[in-house]
Amino acid sequence: MSNQPTTPPWWQGGVPNGRQRGRLRVQLDRIVDGLQSAPQNVARNVVIEEARTGEDVDYLYRGGAVLVRDGDVDRVLEIIRETAGDGAAVEEPVGGPPQRGVATIALPAGADTNAVLAALHAQGVDASKDLVLHICPSASACPATEPVLAQAGPVPAVADWSPQATDRKVSVAVIDTDYHRSVVQQHSWLRKVTGDAGGPKAHGHYRGHGTFVGGVVATMAPEADVRVWPALLTSGGQLASDLGPILDAVLETRPDIISLSAGTTLAPGEDPARELLSLRVFREHLAKTDTLLVCAAGNDAQDERFYPAGLPHPEIVGVGALDPDDRTPAGYSNFGNWVDVWARGTDVVNGYPNGRYEYADIDPDTPGDQPGSVEFTNWLASWSGTSFATPLVAGLVAARMAWSHEKPRDAWAALHQIAVANAVDGRPVLKRGDSDRPPV
Repeated sequence: MSNQPTTPPWWQGGVPNGRQRGRLRVQLDRIVDGLQSAPQNVARNVVIEEARTGEDVDYLYRGGAVLVRDGDVDRVLEIIRETAGDGAAVEEPVGGPPQRGVATIALPAGADTNAVLAALHAQGVDASKDLVLHICPSASACPATEPVLAQAGPVPAVADWSPQATDRKVSVAVIDTDYHRSVVQQHSWLRKVTGDAGGPKAHGHYRGHGTFVGGVVATMAPEADVRVWPALLTSGGQLASDLGPILDAVLETRPDIISLSAGTTLAPGEDPARELLSLRVFREHLAKTDTLLVCAAGNDAQDERFYPAGLPHPEIVGVGALDPDDRTPAGYSNFGNWVDVWARGTDVVNGYPNGRYEYADIDPDTPGDQPGSVEFTNWLASWSGTSFATPLVAGLVAARMAWSHEKPRDAWAALHQIAVANAVDGRPVLKRGDSDRPPV
């Protein structure tokens, strides 16, 4: 297998330099352009804004709108009328019902989103911005590296698995970008990965991301039923108000495990118990089920929480990324005691669409940079990021459930004990084989 370096010479983990800021700017612009040009957002005049601390972009959000609990709508409209004048209205979603328990309020023209939220919070109203959840975190390339050619795969290898009549069926929902049936048809380990092949196809850094993630689940749990839900737009991002209904729809199918490789940060000092309304409400519904949510810890190379992985609840698992030795934290991975478990996320190989890929921000004078473009011809790629450590853990939980008949959170609890026993420098570690069926 021939891979390019996963950490270019100009990378400085936790200390973004000019090159990293340049790459970030490209990614943010693509996310913003993709969201604002989506037909449903054009119809609603959606404008994406940046929350900043100095030069750093903390997160993206929709200007001119707030999210509130649906039982507070009448009170909210009255407070907004007193604060910002007439014109606020409940926004009807495009193409389906709103998220359970959440209402989107379009603000009067010219109203300041932050000022309105301050007024609502002063009155004790649970309200937040309509944040953008995205695959690309705020200080890195997207996901952590760009895909490169791979000559053999998958890596890690497909788990040795001999199905038995006593095994239970396990289902995994992958909430991500596009599903490529053409890729699935090329590789035997993807035979149980399904999805909506007619959904929107991602481009650039996001092309094939959902199918690749589904493939990583399948390498760990070859007999699991894996469904890719194309919930993130072609830009790799989605408004919380639009992702929320999709999360509801996924949960209604009662999957055992949800794998989510996207999220958002908050600004320093912002309280997740006040922000993140859409994610918090979904978590309330999730807690009433047996489903386990496995989430990426993010690729910012910092200890600031990335949500929903950073929400401290037993039904949510945050996953950090390791290098191929299954010991060393990847230079791009977020870290901290809020990260529940670590797994390989670097130089992961799986199924990927054929075709030409254009790399971003290439400096031919910098050793280690990829060429300007490459042709993928063997339906494989090597990729790095917490995006790919996440489905590895989801797959391990699924594989254990098949033979143990444990509920998802019980299987995770058992695996977490193994991860603690495997710990390296205090970091719980899971790797291929940790969910194998015990010998008879």
